[in-house]
Amino acid sequence: MSANQEHHYLPQCYQRGWTGGDGKLFVYKWVRSRIECKRRSPKSTAWTPGLYFAPGLPPNLKNVLEDEVWRRIDQWLSDGLEVLRSNDVNDIEKIDKSCWSVVITAMIFRNPSMIKYINDQANRHILEMIKRCGFEKYRSSDEPDSQERFENFPIQDGMLNISVQSILRIIINSGIYQQIYSMKWGVVNIDLDFCSIITSDNPVTIYSGLKQDDGFLVFPINKDRFFIAFNDNHNKSESSMMKLFTSNNFVRIINKRVIEQKYCYVYAFDDSMTDFINNNFKE
Repeated sequence: MSANQEHHYLPQCYQRGWTGGDGKLFVYKWVRSRIECKRRSPKSTAWTPGLYFAPGLPPNLKNVLEDEVWRRIDQWLSDGLEVLRSNDVNDIEKIDKSCWSVVITAMIFRNPSMIKYINDQANRHILEMIKRCGFEKYRSSDEPDSQERFENFPIQDGMLNISVQSILRIIINSGIYQQIYSMKWGVVNIDLDFCSIITSDNPVTIYSGLKQDDGFLVFPINKDRFFIAFNDNHNKSESSMMKLFTSNNFVRIINKRVIEQKYCYVYAFDDSMTDFINNNFKE
């Protein structure tokens, strides 16, 4: 139960959709003013020491997000990917919608950038509560003895207790989870000579707002397949929507967006997309 435990924010089972026969994938990262590309194993990428560690919780719960919550969700992800990567795209009907909706919601919020945002918001909320309710009421014996010093006191390493609670509420009972659950789902195969699907360590792309009539999300599954969730747009038939999703231009847009929204890494099955990645990869 260490604060330095390796916490993978992009599950290894997901990355395996882009691995070759040697169990490695092409990994692109910005290093010292240039893009570096290396063949790496899923275990060696997209992890941060103690990312979900919560030092303020009791000893048996300090790593509760990693050891219990993400472990269970990663199993749901693995089960879902096994179905979605099968030969029959109609197998999507076999997926547990509730579990998969949690998986997609979690994939949006578990990367280091979102964890920092949630932690910063939680800290801001705590300071506001202290100002309203009184500093002395909440101060513990090991904290600064004045409100001014307290407000300038460094935030503890790791996640705040309230941040852990916020994450659990978001992934289990948020409007995002409920909206994803209510959308139409599909699996799209592509067969294009000029490009394949790539992904990143922030792989869920949302277009136009999930609650909008034309809103949808895309989640790459492997080099030639992605999961799609979209709303019932009364101006377009489901067949016309699926035709849009399989167009050459749409695949390019997906790949570009997934690069732009990366946290740190971009992934590909082979080096055929290197020029495209280099042209769209920014620090």
